Amino acid sequence: MSAATPPKDIKIKPTFQEYKSVFKTRNVWVGMQMAIFYMMYLLVFTAFMPLFLSGVSNYSDAQYGAILGILGIGMFFWQFLLPFLSEKLGRKAIIVPETFIAILLPLAVAGFHTNFALLAISIFILSLGFGAQPLYLAIIPSESVSRLFAATAIAAVVLTGEIIGGTAGPVIAGILADKFTLYSPLWLASGTAVVFFLLSFMLKETAPVKVSRGISEDSGITTSV
Repeated sequence: MSAATPPKDIKIKPTFQEYKSVFKTRNVWVGMQMAIFYMMYLLVFTAFMPLFLSGVSNYSDAQYGAILGILGIGMFFWQFLLPFLSEKLGRKAIIVPETFIAILLPLAVAGFHTNFALLAISIFILSLGFGAQPLYLAIIPSESVSRLFAATAIAAVVLTGEIIGGTAGPVIAGILADKFTLYSPLWLASGTAVVFFLLSFMLKETAPVKVSRGISEDSGITTSV
């Protein structure tokens, strides 16, 4: 008499080794490193940019509000547009130039803070540097593992970034601002962007349009041979 087959609706619990394999996935551990420096960048810039402007410029409250509003609108716009474009062009084709542009945003604030119009335009355009956040914090990690472990991959990336980068970034920036000048947090933010820009080259492409095209080309070569 053969052994009874388990019902199809019973879910098999993943093993510890399977969970370990998630953290060995290249895009997951690269994403965790990128998240650390991106969270430093995000929190340092958004926390210290208003402090910098209030300390070195003579803008009115309305102008401060406009600058922060433009930053928020820019972040929303680019985080909506870039993931959509990545479906057509590929994840890395978006992430690599986007992370490079992230380097320029703190430098633009430091350089253009005396000219309100130029600063506002620069902030909207260069806030593109925040636009690929959904890609390397969620989309790429989830596409790099099986669907069963997608939530684990996303949680690992975001949690690592929040705990390490989100904690260390503002502390280091505050120490630098107290010891040197209010420009220091902007230099720190730009420096962290350099790091996650370089890390972006280590990511593997996961966009379905690119991956399926590569599989089709490989199949065609095999068939022709």
